[in-house]
Amino acid sequence: MKRVIAVLALIALPAVVSADDWPRWMGPGMDGVWDEMGILEAFPESGAKIDWRVELGGGYAGPAVAAGRVYVMDRTDDERGGEVENDIRNAGEIAGGERVLCLDAASGKAIWSHTYDCPYSVAYPTGPRCTPAVDGDQVYTLGAMGDLICFRADNGDIVWQKKLTEEYETKPPLWGYSSHPLVDGDQLLVPTGGEGSGVVSFNKKTGEELWRAVTTMDVAYAPLVIYEADGERQLIFWHAEGVTSLDPDSGKEYWTVKFPEEQNQSQTSIATPRIVGDRLFISEYYKGSLLLQITSNPPGVEELWRSYKSDPRHRTGLNAMMATPVISEGHGLLSEFWDPNGPPAKQAPLGTVTLLIEAEPERFPSLQSAVQETRAAGVLATLVARYVYFKPRCIVKAAAGLTAAGKDKVKNDIIAAL
Repeated sequence: MKRVIAVLALIALPAVVSADDWPRWMGPGMDGVWDEMGILEAFPESGAKIDWRVELGGGYAGPAVAAGRVYVMDRTDDERGGEVENDIRNAGEIAGGERVLCLDAASGKAIWSHTYDCPYSVAYPTGPRCTPAVDGDQVYTLGAMGDLICFRADNGDIVWQKKLTEEYETKPPLWGYSSHPLVDGDQLLVPTGGEGSGVVSFNKKTGEELWRAVTTMDVAYAPLVIYEADGERQLIFWHAEGVTSLDPDSGKEYWTVKFPEEQNQSQTSIATPRIVGDRLFISEYYKGSLLLQITSNPPGVEELWRSYKSDPRHRTGLNAMMATPVISEGHGLLSEFWDPNGPPAKQAPLGTVTLLIEAEPERFPSLQSAVQETRAAGVLATLVARYVYFKPRCIVKAAAGLTAAGKDKVKNDIIAAL
């Protein structure tokens, strides 16, 4: 099975404008937001201009882009993995390898590659699942069978590597290791498996284990996420038995919510947990969705609701399989109002007011008009980004200090324009 990675010209601006890096799963903020200007409103009738394309082997891993390079994983020397699909029990071990490939982002030319032998014994044995994580001069990859490798980003030299299944006496999940490595400060966090090692923290420079936590029958597939509020951080790990919060610095468990209540016919903790404010949203294919409210100082949790639809085909159920849920609360929502006179966590530089506003695609033109009108009124307003899910984000800054009434007027004028 072959696939193609292609770079499309999506920026409708002069070539001097550089695109933001995308160094890991769901981007630098792990929120699916691309902070870029001048994105095409629509593809031309002839289609998007393709700058280059490169043929790859099979796999599900997404690309990471950083410092002018593209990093991606694929499957090599495998003639039947793409035909097996979910029937691994009758397929037996499938010979083949995995490859990590570094390409020049401007031309698509290969800069370096590393291939290693990797027989598969997982379902859908088409190729690796995890998006590489780029952090400065190092890049981290995790293969479907548990090969965790740290490379030098510039030349592909191996800094350190581990075979998770051997070191932690565990097996890969049924559908292979799929939870992307997460760089957090000086550590690399990886759902691993084994007794007491559901999550393992490694020193990102040396590979030395820093801590391990949680025993679970299956680490499953969902990416780790970090919730931060009031100066406190919580590592969220959604595994086969439930959702667990850990201290990311020590692995100490704060709380666990069992979800789903009943064991599934298959462990489908897959979709990325979404954090919106102090809410955590989880969605699972067979047993529905869960909404939690997270508290800080001390860390705690309250269950707000859960849906239960035993039939995932039910049209009114919230049963996500793999796709990351998109959360929107309405047609024009003031999500945040950064007040220079507010508490430290909400302060903007003196003399500025920042509004974050979401709007649905059909309201994008009116938002642009509102920005222009606001500029004409003497307030510096710039449309700086669009969500990957086509929701615009508007950052509004006042040229000088405003009174409380003035700040409210700016806020209300923009909302009214939506």
